[in-house]
Parts: sequence; structure tokens; C-alpha cells
Amino acid sequence: MSELYKIKGFDLTADGLEVHVHMGPTTARLKKAHRNLKVNIMNAMMGFMPIRNGDLIGKTETANTLLLDDERMYAAAGTDANGVPYGKFQYEGKVMIGEETGSPFARKNEKKVVTDRSLDQQHGGHPYAVPHWFEVAWKKYGKRLIGYAQDDLEGK
Repeated sequence: MSELYKIKGFDLTADGLEVHVHMGPTTARLKKAHRNLKVNIMNAMMGFMPIRNGDLIGKTETANTLLLDDERMYAAAGTDANGVPYGKFQYEGKVMIGEETGSPFARKNEKKVVTDRSLDQQHGGHPYAVPHWFEVAWKKYGKRLIGYAQDDLEGK
């Protein structure tokens, strides 16, 4: 067994292969800021996401909850019964058609391609629904969300 060297905030084994950094309360604040930023981004995006029955928002929220401690985040999640990623189509705001059939109702596992025809966004309860809703939400709320994250990092 390698000898363990202890330096304030670090444990280092003699063979140099293992380092443990003890961040104490900083780790908890960083984790809180990261999680809250993701939740706040999702909340900011929701007002700009198209809605018909809430499925797109629900699936995106669920996917992001599962990734809460991950670096990744979804702006649009969800697939239909054929495995077609409708969240991506909604996000792009363009009609997509099957490469072989030329139809929006492509066959299972058929590759879809983007057309230049705009989707009819389902506004439902969201009159400000637009494609690329992350960018719109970030432009409107980004500075505020960064301020909240900064407060979390500072322990406020």
C-alpha cells in the first residue's frame, strides 16, 4: 500500500495516482448553483416553448431532472411512437420530412431532413412560443440567472 501524504485540502498517495481534493462547503455551494441554474434555465425556456398538450415540456423537464448533476442539458427532448425526435423539429421550427418518403410522417427509423418550410408552432398557453427558445430565454433572462447562480456560489 502506498504511503498517504496529507496536505491541507488534499490527500496524495506516494505513487501519485490518486488525489482527493477536499473542498468542504465550496462543493455544496457549487452543486447548488449548478442545479439551480439548470432548473432556472428550464423555467425560463418554458414560456417560449410551443405547447399543445404539454408533452414536449414534460419530457424536456424529466430529461433535465435525470441530468441534474450532469454537464448536459436538453432544450428539447422527446420522441414520438416511431422514435422520431419531435423535440428537435419543434426547436428548429422547420418541417422535417422522411428522406425516402418525402413525408412528415416518415417510416420507423427513416432518416428525416429539414425543409425550408416553417412549422406551425402550437402556442396554446404560450403566446410567446418560438423556435430556438433557449436562445430567446437566455437573451431575456441570462444575466438574472447568472446573478442567481453567483448568489448560490457566495452562499447567499
